[in-house]
Amino acid sequence: MNYELLKKEFSHLSSFLIWNDERVNNGLPPCFDDKKYREENFKTSYIYLAMNLRTDDEDFYRLYKNFRGNVYDIFERSELIPWWVFHNLEEGIFSKADPAITRFNNLFSNTMLEGAYVTDFFKTSPDGEFLDGFVTRDGQEVFSFLRSLDELSYETYIKTQLRALDREIELLEVSDPKFLVINSIYDLVKESFDKFLNEKDFPHLYRAEIVDVPPPYGAAIRKDVSSLISLLLKNIDKNLYPNFIIDSICKNYYVIENLREITNPAHTMAILYLSLEPNVNLSSATRSYLEKIKLAYPRHIKMLNYCFSKDIILEIIKNFPYIFSKINLSEGELSFYKEVLKAGRNCLIILDDDIKKLSLILKQNLLVDSSFLVGDYDEFILLSLMKKALAVPGFVFMRDDFSIKNLNFDRIIDLSGDVSLCEKVLDENSFSEALLVMTYEDFMRERNLSFRKSIEDKFPLFSLTNFDNKKVFLKVGRREDRLLYRYFDRNYSLFKEGYFDASLVSEDPFGEINIIKDNTRIYMLKDFIVQARRGYSVSELLNLGLSYDCDGFSYLSNSNIAKGFVSGPYSSFAGDVSSLFYASEGDLIISKTFPYNTAIVDDGNKYLVNDNLFVLRIDKNKADPYYILAFLKSKKTKDLIKSELKNSNNLSMKVLKNLEVALYSMEKREDIKNNIMDNLAKTKKAYKNISEFEKELRNIF
Repeated sequence: MNYELLKKEFSHLSSFLIWNDERVNNGLPPCFDDKKYREENFKTSYIYLAMNLRTDDEDFYRLYKNFRGNVYDIFERSELIPWWVFHNLEEGIFSKADPAITRFNNLFSNTMLEGAYVTDFFKTSPDGEFLDGFVTRDGQEVFSFLRSLDELSYETYIKTQLRALDREIELLEVSDPKFLVINSIYDLVKESFDKFLNEKDFPHLYRAEIVDVPPPYGAAIRKDVSSLISLLLKNIDKNLYPNFIIDSICKNYYVIENLREITNPAHTMAILYLSLEPNVNLSSATRSYLEKIKLAYPRHIKMLNYCFSKDIILEIIKNFPYIFSKINLSEGELSFYKEVLKAGRNCLIILDDDIKKLSLILKQNLLVDSSFLVGDYDEFILLSLMKKALAVPGFVFMRDDFSIKNLNFDRIIDLSGDVSLCEKVLDENSFSEALLVMTYEDFMRERNLSFRKSIEDKFPLFSLTNFDNKKVFLKVGRREDRLLYRYFDRNYSLFKEGYFDASLVSEDPFGEINIIKDNTRIYMLKDFIVQARRGYSVSELLNLGLSYDCDGFSYLSNSNIAKGFVSGPYSSFAGDVSSLFYASEGDLIISKTFPYNTAIVDDGNKYLVNDNLFVLRIDKNKADPYYILAFLKSKKTKDLIKSELKNSNNLSMKVLKNLEVALYSMEKREDIKNNIMDNLAKTKKAYKNISEFEKELRNIF
């Protein structure tokens, strides 16, 4: 790319599709002039061809309409800067608040077209001698002007625009330019290309190809249509662009909507597969299944064939789990499973009929290279047809008619959760490595202890991942002196990681976390909280139908937690409290007002608290509640709270959750826990003694 000349001659009429908000927050990225940045981010083979400059800004309109002379002086006579078109996010024309900017951004950010060149087709005003730009209030001004020209004048004007475009291609140094021409000028541009382009007059442009017809710059597109286009553009092979994919989706999105209404995803996949009219080897059972689909959905198949090319249908199949899955998976969940489920080549994945697991597998792109053992026929159809359509290696087997002996795979991933099946597979085969997934309850249950011990000789355990005490991921197959233990919290964030002696695994792996030696790490208090809630005012409780009753549910105020533990006397309420949030064993209660008293519930009872108190339920897998109690009762924390509150004494939940907590080594945490428990026991005993002394005093006389 001859960047300097391109910038000098065309930067007032063009730019590049760089819309990633991490790089463009306000105005033009200064890195445009960085050669390395351009090499990494610009994709000049694709050219987005817009119409002309349009504006509602009166000053800008007047500046351009009245401009005569060398066009490069415009930067000196205005506040415009090079490459400002499509990138001026300041107040005024094309401001960041402009919804057109937002729509353009959402459509192309982080896709294969980000970094493409953007330019206008009409680069000269009606009587312009320079490439001064054709500035209008709307696109109709351009067509009105074109209709006013006679045939010769029209041809001269159009050829002027084509010569300018040819010069841009020369400076971009692109041999086979691919144009995305907005639909408002598609017919005009196509006719101009067909009629006037030749190698002699346009040596750099004559090989141009129009590959798509997007809506006009910033045009309003339905959100779901825009999302689908963006998704497909993100996942397209960089060396392949299915012609007219944006145009086809915009015009025929209703066909996708009709497919989304089908409840069985295997039926949807079969319809897509049939629309490809494939001719590959299929079992008689699969052919019979497809014949039934033909009879049940003839219109869906016909419309797919009519509205989309084979290349676009393949892109839809490639993105099947994102387009048709009704299972919502968070980014954290996807990231977690991407880390855990690393399949590699020659891997067998065992599935049950859980559609969420299937969606996870497909969204991790584990279809490629992996083979599958499934127990559900619809899963078999979906996976096998998807593999056939995309021509990816690997096999799909039905569990009923598939022998589990002598499996010729290097690795297995068992997501079925069927311990007995997993045990059979391990007993009958040899693998270099296996990943076994089961519930926390199954892993800890006594009947599976023998299974855990039985795999040690043949498939020694070398890695154990615990997800929030709900699922356990066991990696077996390598004998290591130390076992890697990782704990992920309910938000799929890695909270703890470390090694301990592998010989202790079969006894009680979760009880041996204490052996992991941590360095001190800093967390937010919210990282340790499972639930947090403000208490209830008396009026709230009365409005909910509760009433005062000395035999009812205890109701705590600030005075009841001042000692560091819960103590009476209490108010009490009777009524249905099943829907209310209450403090129970191990919960912490903290006052919203100074001195921010904190107590722990340690007597096995349940308490309602008033609206001047917060209840915190701590994740015991991460930290002991007594450790957090010690943190909250410390002078350092109280001073920190006061500094955060500044002009207020009332503690907010936001400030509370964002307090920084130092997580010391396990040994130090145990010392802190034991010290505060010992201190509370002594405090309780002291108050009890004081109470008894006071009782004696009352009876002396």
